[in-house]
Amino acid sequence: MDEVAIVREYFAAWRRGDAAHLETLLDDHVSASGPLATVHGAREHAASLARSSRMFRDIAVDQILSDGPDLLSWFRFELRNGSTVRAANRCEVADGLITSIEVTFDPRPLLAEQ
Repeated sequence: MDEVAIVREYFAAWRRGDAAHLETLLDDHVSASGPLATVHGAREHAASLARSSRMFRDIAVDQILSDGPDLLSWFRFELRNGSTVRAANRCEVADGLITSIEVTFDPRPLLAEQ
């Protein structure tokens, strides 16, 4: 799989809440950071995403831009209450695995849902 396909599969597995498949796409030492948490390790990050998927009606990727191993995704969380949160995600991919993830978005609508 090329880098874009890996990131597309990451979002598809996240949308399904499939922690087992997410873990196969992540380097064992992946680091993921965003407005709500910083998580280290494939198992921890996959479990975190699977838990978070329950908050969303959908996770829709609008665009993925690639510069070799660095990918930027523009996507949106469709919340259960009908509102939308726009987000950007930067992934690094090496040897067929995601090694680093940084995401940015306004967390206030997600916090209001809890």
